[in-house]
Amino acid sequence: ALPGLACRPGVSGWKVWHRGQWHGDWASVQDRFRRKCPNLESLFPPGGDGVADLHLDRCLRLMPHDANQGGFFVAVFEKTAPHPERAGALPAGAAEVCVTEGAAVLPASLSTNLQGAAAAAAHSADSADSADSPPP
Repeated sequence: ALPGLACRPGVSGWKVWHRGQWHGDWASVQDRFRRKCPNLESLFPPGGDGVADLHLDRCLRLMPHDANQGGFFVAVFEKTAPHPERAGALPAGAAEVCVTEGAAVLPASLSTNLQGAAAAAAHSADSADSADSPPP
């Protein structure tokens, strides 16, 4: 961690709050909602040795009340293999769009295409307006 940064280590176990009750594991949710169980299984830590393999203790938790700041969870992920297309990976050559703080940052190839399309749309709207209006 950075010197002077008030942070806490990651945790390997936690409870999930749902419909006014804390649940310590997936089985607790299934017991509570027998007829119509919500799909919350992925919110719980993995069972058995799976959580130890994740090394969540290496993560950082920055709590807002520890240093008069916003709260954050910090982790470093290492990509070990390409994502299959069915998992949401973009096809080769597809432009990526990055959204940050509510604004989209487009790659040059995509923004050029959009600027051209916007100009064409504006030109066609101007042409349509002049065709519908009476001559001066």
